[in-house]
Amino acid sequence: MENILAQELELQHKLHKLEVRHQKLKSQSKYLDLTKISTPENIAAIAKSRREMAMTRNAELLSDLNIASSKLHTKNMCPLESKLDKMKQKFLQECDYNRKLKTDPDFV
Repeated sequence: MENILAQELELQHKLHKLEVRHQKLKSQSKYLDLTKISTPENIAAIAKSRREMAMTRNAELLSDLNIASSKLHTKNMCPLESKLDKMKQKFLQECDYNRKLKTDPDFV
């Protein structure tokens, strides 16, 4: 009985995926209507709209990637940068201390 229910759920999932794919292809087909391609102007207009859609999609993807990378930088790099700054300050203080020891014998 459980196997039948599992198979039914799997089939429903596959059917849903097919319906989503069908809708996606159906929505894309309106941009690929070959009956509208009769003149070079129509071809240019279709190409222009395709370029605009691609540019919009690319801009959205770049924006998402920028947000994701800034989150990663904030999460991973900021603590490392602060540690590096502290180490740098400590090193500079030690260098100043050593320089003063070498130049001023009464410093100690």
